[in-house]
Amino acid sequence: MEFTISQKEIDAFRGNRNHLLASEVFSIAPFWNRPKSFEFYFRKPALHPGHWARAEHSPGLGKAFEPVATLRLHFPTKLEDWTFVVDTSRPIVRRLEDLDEETMCATLRIQHGQSDVIMSDQYSVLEYIVACGRRFLPSSEWYFAYLNAEYEPFARSPNGRHLRMRIKKTKGKLVEFEFFIDDAFIGLFGAFRRNEFAKT
Repeated sequence: MEFTISQKEIDAFRGNRNHLLASEVFSIAPFWNRPKSFEFYFRKPALHPGHWARAEHSPGLGKAFEPVATLRLHFPTKLEDWTFVVDTSRPIVRRLEDLDEETMCATLRIQHGQSDVIMSDQYSVLEYIVACGRRFLPSSEWYFAYLNAEYEPFARSPNGRHLRMRIKKTKGKLVEFEFFIDDAFIGLFGAFRRNEFAKT
């Protein structure tokens, strides 16, 4: 059976933020069939409750539904395109405790333009990636742009694994990082500085 709409929904803000976290939108992404790799892009801030739908079906959900993120899954013999849509007719009224990035990055070291941290299973790999990326320019306000990576490392527990990141390139307000887990190259993470985009 092929699913076209995910039943899982994100409907709460974290801390004093007024947007959904990219890492939480990613946490309910439709990785059921374990793709080889993926491309995850945020197009605009997610300000309302939302869920994933197959890209070809999302336009039929109704005028209230607005696409804010896209996900392309790479399988050996096919591609699947998904869209994260938010229901603009529904406000978000719930708030959850914010992520504790200070605890997350307690062992983080940045030397010679490279960050190193040992992850635990208290947070997800993407939460670590975002928090580590933010430490390169702590005075900047960060906005999630994209994550292109192999899938398998995200399916495993991060506990005790070594995450290493470094800036690959900058172009205007875009900063692109390459990241490694246990010294293996996994993928690329892109973020914008002070731009009207999907906030991390």
